[in-house]
Amino acid sequence: MKRSGQHAIINWMMAQSKGSRHFNNCKIKNKVLVTKRGGKRIENGDCLTICNIEDRRINMSFEHVKYIVILRDPFNLVASRLYTDYLKMGTKMRTRWKSHVKKALTDERIIDINYNEWFKDVNYRRQLADRLGLSFTDAGLNRIPKIGGSSFDGNRYDGKAQQMDVMNRWKSYVNNKSFWKEIDGEMVELSKQYFDFVVGRDYVK
Repeated sequence: MKRSGQHAIINWMMAQSKGSRHFNNCKIKNKVLVTKRGGKRIENGDCLTICNIEDRRINMSFEHVKYIVILRDPFNLVASRLYTDYLKMGTKMRTRWKSHVKKALTDERIIDINYNEWFKDVNYRRQLADRLGLSFTDAGLNRIPKIGGSSFDGNRYDGKAQQMDVMNRWKSYVNNKSFWKEIDGEMVELSKQYFDFVVGRDYVK
């Protein structure tokens, strides 16, 4: 989903590979994966090819691909989406986020990436690189990708991305009614289960 840290992780994945290419915000048309602009069909290549699909349901109709779901806790995700003003969750996106988490918890075909752990833990990143069949170097970790960037910081932390306070974006909205309208009880329970992270409404007095 947008504002999930997907572009930071994609950038990092590409940096762990000797050769790679990335097609941003793709779509599926007539059971074919195509680029969003122009509808160009994406063919298999001889290098790491990453196609990200944003704010969509998980479609597992393709063979010989790795399905990766990047997940961010709902509190920081909602805060980052609210900060962009036009990316509010709404019922559709809440349902989609919940379905992604449930799929990650139950479907062994999926490689799920916990953005929180990826950002914080070098051992998690090392294990993830192994799961993805990449050679771990941790290159690219501190780069801010040109596509995406940070909702709060833009590109000003490029080269020092680990200094961004991405785990505490929720603090800017914790007393904002609009923030809590975007988070329902099921999201809170799934956050407990998957991220082991919950923010209470009475956190800030």
